[in-house]
Amino acid sequence: MKNLIILLLLLIPVSLYAQTIIPIEQLSSQLKREDTPKYFKDVNGIYDKFLGDWKYEDPSNSSTYLEISIIKLERQPSLNHFYDEIYIEFEYVENGNTVYDSSTYSDERVKSMISGLIKISNPFNTVCLMSYNEPTNIPWSYKAYKDCLSPSLTIEHVNEIDMNNGQRTYLKWDICYVVDPAQGEVWPFKIPNNIELERI
Repeated sequence: MKNLIILLLLLIPVSLYAQTIIPIEQLSSQLKREDTPKYFKDVNGIYDKFLGDWKYEDPSNSSTYLEISIIKLERQPSLNHFYDEIYIEFEYVENGNTVYDSSTYSDERVKSMISGLIKISNPFNTVCLMSYNEPTNIPWSYKAYKDCLSPSLTIEHVNEIDMNNGQRTYLKWDICYVVDPAQGEVWPFKIPNNIELERI
């Protein structure tokens, strides 16, 4: 009897953490709220191309730049499931003055600013859709625009062949935020939009 109780106590934690592992790129076809717990894991290294250090430099002012580090977090809980996701650490410098440096924030605050998953309707797994926030008081907007809730960030991993310069790899950075000038709304972000970041 004692051995049976010990065995049951050992199996309870295993059953609590047991879930089906699904490749993250199959998220759209597998996700149902009523399903048993699933772990959408980056088993095929889909995020690898995004990970690491990237930099944008203003072409007319080298003392204005954005440096980011993209980091993978494994097994992040949400509702009934778990996900591998990515988040971004960042430093934005404008005219030589540091505007944002996420290394000065707590880990949890940084992870809640810019984080997200591979975009669901993305057959080549080159686009990530991220929640987006800067360390200032940015109002949340529920307006939908270009298939996104705002504010959000789309990063796209691009490999292109240039006949003069050979292969070029970069990230496209596109912030989605709906502004209605008629309501007195203005663009609230300091980090530039519609930029390209090179790997460093």
